[in-house]
This record gives sequence, C-alpha cells and structure tokens, in this order.
Amino acid sequence: MQHDTDIAMVQMRANCARDLPWFVGSTVGAGKEFVIVAGGPSLRTRLDAVKKRQKDGACVFACNGAARLLIEHGINPDIIGYVDVSPAVAGFIPEADCGALYMVASIVSPSVLDALQTRKVVLWHADRGNGCKAETDILKAYPDKPQALIGGGNTIAMRAQNIGYLLGFREIHYYGLDSSIAEDGADHAYTKHDGVEPDSVKVKFGNKEYRCSLWMVKQAGEFEFYYRQMTKAGVKLFIHGDGMIPDIWKRIRANQVLAA
Repeated sequence: MQHDTDIAMVQMRANCARDLPWFVGSTVGAGKEFVIVAGGPSLRTRLDAVKKRQKDGACVFACNGAARLLIEHGINPDIIGYVDVSPAVAGFIPEADCGALYMVASIVSPSVLDALQTRKVVLWHADRGNGCKAETDILKAYPDKPQALIGGGNTIAMRAQNIGYLLGFREIHYYGLDSSIAEDGADHAYTKHDGVEPDSVKVKFGNKEYRCSLWMVKQAGEFEFYYRQMTKAGVKLFIHGDGMIPDIWKRIRANQVLAA
C-alpha cells in the first residue's frame, strides 16, 4: 500500500460519497476456514489445494491479481480484495463477473470503483495509523453509517487476515504469501499487467538467502507481529508455500513447540 496520505485521503473522500455499503464485520465465518490467496510464485503448484479447501467449505479471499489466476484454473473466489491507492489496481479486476464480493478499501483510486459498478462491492476503511486525523474527519461526515477502521500491514494480504477475523473466521490458511522471488526468477504466480517487479535486494533469514523487492521485505518484516497478534486473538493461522514468509512461519512454529 502506497504511503501517500494526501492521495489516499482525496480518494477516500470521493469514494465515501458513493452509495455503497460499508463493512464493519459479521459472524458468517464462524466454524469455517478462511483461505487467503496472495500472488507469490509458490501458488502455481498449490492451486489444487485451494480448490479442495473451497470444495470442503472454505471461503476463498483473493488478493489483487491472484483472482484472475484462480478463475483461469476454475476457482471462483468468494471475495476479492484491494487496498492500494494506485490506479494500476483496476488492471487486477477479472474481465468476467465470477460472482465474488469485492471488498475494496475506501482509499483506492475511484477508477477501480468505476470499473466495478455492475458488481457486488463493499467498502472498508483501512486504518492508516498514527491517529490519521484526515481519515477520522472524513468518516465524521457519515454519522448514520456503521464504521470500522481495519488495521494491518502494508499490503492487502496482510490486511486480509483482519478482515477474516471480523467476518468471524478463526482458522486462516495462506497460499502464495511468499514475500520473495522464486529460484526461476518469477516474482508472482501470474504475469503482472503493470510490469515486472523493480530491482530486488538480497535478504538473509537463518542460513538461507532470498531475493525480494523492497515491499516484500517490508511485508516479511511485518509478518511476525501480525501472526502473534492473530494467535493471541485465538486464530489458528497456517502458511502454505515456499519463500521467506513460509520459512519465517516454520521457524516461529518450531520455537513455539520447543518452548512448550
């Protein structure tokens, strides 16, 4: 998520004026699995696992371009989510309406909502932290609408677990949350419409070295905090795949077992 508060607030003000429902939570997920599908390269070999979980009753939440990939492989996401302020987000929207609910952050480019006019959309408000006064001032103009600011990390993948929690889910499974570039050079499980990732950096965790874009490094740095936050709230959270975040998760889990 870009940290340009001025752009975000201009877009939030315009989007809040639309006649759209706002998300504050529900209990629809009680007793069910929530599957968050990000776009990391390891998703390419785990699409069947996502399909099976959905067949068994899980709710599938697709992040950004992962939605298109799922649909291409016969998996219609239940929810598709966006949070970034860039107009490039509109390029992630599937061409055909697969019947998914679009959960769109109010800070996105209005062009995204323009492109979704004929689809089922719910706005949610991303807590930008540090007591963002401009954000709360915008919401004060709508006293009759139920409101909630949803926290989380820098990407839709990190925010999605909080959305899942507010939907009532207490078991969350991630796919494609690699936060690193695959050995074959792939930065995503799909070809990004807005071009390849910018120059990568090398990052070391444990005895292993990873290549990552800077946003991937940031996301991986946020992961442990939000993982512990979720588990303290009673959520069982699992990371399936290869890459830096799956390896961080395995290390945390191993340390928890040793400490038990």
